[in-house]
Amino acid sequence: MRIVDATPSGFADFLRGGREKQGEDLVSGLLARALDDTHVLLRHLTLPDSNDKLGFVLIGPDGIWHLELLHLASLVNNGGIWMHWDYDKQSVQPVPFTLLTDRARARLAELQAHLAPEGYGARQAMIVTTPGAPHDFSVPGVELVLHANEIGDFVREVMPQYAPESPIDVDAALGLLTGKRAAAGPTAQARGEPSALTAALNRRYRQLGSLTGFQILVLGLLALANCCVLAVFASLLLSG
Repeated sequence: MRIVDATPSGFADFLRGGREKQGEDLVSGLLARALDDTHVLLRHLTLPDSNDKLGFVLIGPDGIWHLELLHLASLVNNGGIWMHWDYDKQSVQPVPFTLLTDRARARLAELQAHLAPEGYGARQAMIVTTPGAPHDFSVPGVELVLHANEIGDFVREVMPQYAPESPIDVDAALGLLTGKRAAAGPTAQARGEPSALTAALNRRYRQLGSLTGFQILVLGLLALANCCVLAVFASLLLSG
């Protein structure tokens, strides 16, 4: 399975880390072991005109799935009421089922609306990444809720049930979601040709031995940077 990060990780994602990052890595690894390279896991997708990351979208010949990852720390059933540790409030709180259901439905609807004009559909599965979470936990209003250790069964038994009659063009669907349509033919780089910028630099700065003009320019910039560093270092020594 191929993994594509649609949105580069930012500083906020770095700070977030923790249980969410661990859950994402766990799900990514389990899916990678269960699926071949005809499938693509699109992570951290944000659609145009949206400020909300959809999470994980799994694209394969057998369908498109929105995977809503659920990270709930210390999940426990207390007398029929599901509780979890709320990191924002720093206390044990009831699981906000209405919020979870509304958010999952909204994200699926947004994905389906984006895919529909091209004739694609999408289904949804919510995956509980909490280690050791009780298997009787479910989310009302969400059709399919599974635990991370059930991903293999999901791939083998559930996904084939919803496969479309005609296999999906994975690259076309991926291009639709990322905004990067497949090129009609091989690019200049794929044919071994230099890019327009590199070609222009090579014309401006002729080759020197085995070095191209672009390489000469890069080396010159590196040399200039080194000179600046040495000048600053010398200034500090003299002022001391």
